[in-house]
Amino acid sequence: MDRLVKLAEHGDIDGLELSWMEAAEGEDIDWPDMLIAARTIAKKHDAGVAESLLRYLVSTLEGRGKSYEALSVVEQACRFLPQSDSLRREYTELYHLVHGHQSWCEQALEATLKDNEFQFPEALELLKKIEQLPPGTYVRKDPGARIGKIVRIIAGEGIKVDVEGQAQLVSLSRLDELHRLDANDIRALVLFERERLLRLAEEQPVELLRLVLNSFEGRAEGKRIRRYLQAIIGEGRWNAWWSKVRKETEKAPDIGSTAGKNPQFFIRTKLVPRVEELKNEFGRAADSDRPQLARRIGGDIDERKEDDRQLAACIAKELVRISHEQAPHSPALAADALAVLWRLGSMFGTMADDLKVRPGWVESSDWVHMLRYDLTDSAYLADILEFLPAWLPDGWRAVLLGALPYLPLHGCRKADQVLGSEQGGTMRRRRAVDAIMSHPDARLGALLWIWSLYRTAPQQQGQALHVNGPVLLRRILAAAASEGRARSGGSKSSARDIGSLKEAFTGEGEEAVEAAAGEVGDREIPALMNLIERNPGLNEDTRKRMLRAVRAANPALFRVSTPPWESPCIYTTREGLERRQRMYAELVNEKIPEIIEQVGEAAKFGDLSENAEYTAALEERERLSRAAEEIRKELSQARIIPPDMAETRHVNIGSKVRGRDCRTGRIHELTFLGPWDADPASGIYAYNSPLALAFMGAGTGDKVGYDSEEGPMRWEVLAVEPAAEFLG
Repeated sequence: MDRLVKLAEHGDIDGLELSWMEAAEGEDIDWPDMLIAARTIAKKHDAGVAESLLRYLVSTLEGRGKSYEALSVVEQACRFLPQSDSLRREYTELYHLVHGHQSWCEQALEATLKDNEFQFPEALELLKKIEQLPPGTYVRKDPGARIGKIVRIIAGEGIKVDVEGQAQLVSLSRLDELHRLDANDIRALVLFERERLLRLAEEQPVELLRLVLNSFEGRAEGKRIRRYLQAIIGEGRWNAWWSKVRKETEKAPDIGSTAGKNPQFFIRTKLVPRVEELKNEFGRAADSDRPQLARRIGGDIDERKEDDRQLAACIAKELVRISHEQAPHSPALAADALAVLWRLGSMFGTMADDLKVRPGWVESSDWVHMLRYDLTDSAYLADILEFLPAWLPDGWRAVLLGALPYLPLHGCRKADQVLGSEQGGTMRRRRAVDAIMSHPDARLGALLWIWSLYRTAPQQQGQALHVNGPVLLRRILAAAASEGRARSGGSKSSARDIGSLKEAFTGEGEEAVEAAAGEVGDREIPALMNLIERNPGLNEDTRKRMLRAVRAANPALFRVSTPPWESPCIYTTREGLERRQRMYAELVNEKIPEIIEQVGEAAKFGDLSENAEYTAALEERERLSRAAEEIRKELSQARIIPPDMAETRHVNIGSKVRGRDCRTGRIHELTFLGPWDADPASGIYAYNSPLALAFMGAGTGDKVGYDSEEGPMRWEVLAVEPAAEFLG
């Protein structure tokens, strides 16, 4: 590793990249020392090179199933690459992979790493704080040392806390006011879990006393114990209950007490060997949690020590049992257990033969079905795919090719690595691509894997892999739309694939969209644009990039035009125009001549400088003349609303909209016509009013908003149609 640092110090980029890849491909990756080299090249020479090297290291660690180590690499790298968006995205994906099974994970990411208001190091620091404060956690809130419970994480706002029955919102900048309490802290349980305490008091009174003592560092006076428990037990029952507990504690080997009128009770301390503690922890865990726990414990085992070897053997025995017992009704758990067992075998060389067992159910299982339906969300999918050739020596290739269309993106990448051990890379990948493209229901992740190959050089890769760019692009968009609509109830791997869309269509990905769109016929471009514009799987940034690429590929088809509602013309219905014309005629032919006559009459009353009637008449004449001139100019700009103007999928002048007021939930029918047609009492609004302008250009399902005198207003567009009754 000294060589890496020296190469970095001398700025030898080529030599550093070669040595870096050799170090990353080694059996044991010494990533802490590699970080020193990355920091050196970032500070002295080229941050972009450091970023590229780190992405390679992170990808390698993830591919080996070392997601926690990959997270640690990025956490330390952000200190010297705080502006790296790619490392930020990489960390977000890794974090979701490792912690995605936690209900709070997505909320925490939305509040920190996905909020661009925070710099990467700041977002990471906040994420680490939030990680210690997931919903359901008990806390002490300062100032005041009040006890509370975390309710939920709210992106952009902070953490909602139930503080002794009162809801409070703690901003992210004030998280240091919250101090995590143990899940069994009596001060919190008295407030939030009284029923549990009552059951313990009845069924396990000594355990309840242990709980109180552990809340106060293992020691508490009798008075303090009574202060917390009497409200649970009841004042009338306290003495009898406490006498019973005192007798039972005398038999408890781990609880002691002092003599006197106000004795202290305490937990006797005893040292438990580390291996025994780990064995007990593994023994208490449910079968569903044991693969993950075994993977964690495995990292602490030293195979040179006899006690550790016995612990590994104990864990292996349980994993083999889980694999056998769970195979008939929970194949995913059985496969997870087997994958972890083999991973431990690869970690402990001297025990490999004992750990790398192959149960009989492996040969008889339908692995394509399992990989499609049971294992796509497995945290050990990469391990399972890696070990599949050893589990199925004769059939693993067919299994991988059969399962590829249904794997998430990271699963396809791993499968490609496993298949890559064979000769004939281009033909092998062509078979893999054909396996995916031949399935009409191939999932988004599999299609994105093909896109990751295609986008590097669309023309060359398209020919080499027999990939039709426009067809692949449309299928990705269709799959993204399907995943986007099912996002709320979708799998974790589907959510991760949706999150990969942004990276897929950024940089060379956007250029690949332009290349594919350039092969699309002019008549098909509107359909492609519609598939992008109305796609629920795309975020706004990705949508804009893709639309920009399509326009760049077909510039002649896109002319910049001013929308009608921004035109200097005044659009109106025929009836509205006639009303305005009658108003003008009345001013010019009746009101102005009448006021001119009044001016003449007023002038007959003598001194004009003190003639109030004359002055008032002159002012009225000026007002009417100005009004007539304004109406004349408006009439010169007037245009009748053409019937086809409203025949669009989006709100336009002449549209009738069914919308829901998001504040009240009430549904209203709104018609947007000209300013001379407006009648708010009848639901008719001028298209240039604030309400109408908020709706202009919106489509069904969109939400719009504007600021009114009553405060912010939000509407949801439910339906759009032409207001045909006004546009004849």
